[in-house]
Amino acid sequence: MKAPALSPVSAAAWGGLIAGILDIGAVCAYWWFEAGVPPGAIFQSIASALMGAAAFGGGSPAVLLGVVLHFAVSFAFAGAYAFAGLRVRALVVRPVLYGIAYGLLAHLIMSRIVVPLSRAEFGGGTPTPKEFAASMFIHLFLFGLPIALVASRMRRRP
Repeated sequence: MKAPALSPVSAAAWGGLIAGILDIGAVCAYWWFEAGVPPGAIFQSIASALMGAAAFGGGSPAVLLGVVLHFAVSFAFAGAYAFAGLRVRALVVRPVLYGIAYGLLAHLIMSRIVVPLSRAEFGGGTPTPKEFAASMFIHLFLFGLPIALVASRMRRRP
């Protein structure tokens, strides 16, 4: 039985949720195994975009803010893709190609615009080749691609 078609809002919601979970799960796993960084610290680093260094002493509220910010960004990217897919059919007809490209775009937007303009207190300097490769893999295949695959399930406009 074929899955029912999704509305653009549903595609944005499901795409954002799935990509957000895959993305943060991979990020947490990577930093846990590479450097022993606990997941809470990952979310505090996300919260530092608004709170600066205070996020790392902010306990559970900072962790919760990091979760909210992470998923807000994920839903925003998924929504942008889903609604763009209404106008540019290629985005939903060829989700693998455009999903991977969208993951690259998301990586560039986050690393070159959003994070530098925030108060984020993490990273610093150039990532190692291994960190860069992990980040690219996560953005291309665990973020952009799932968003596009979910958006490809949207029903066509009449």
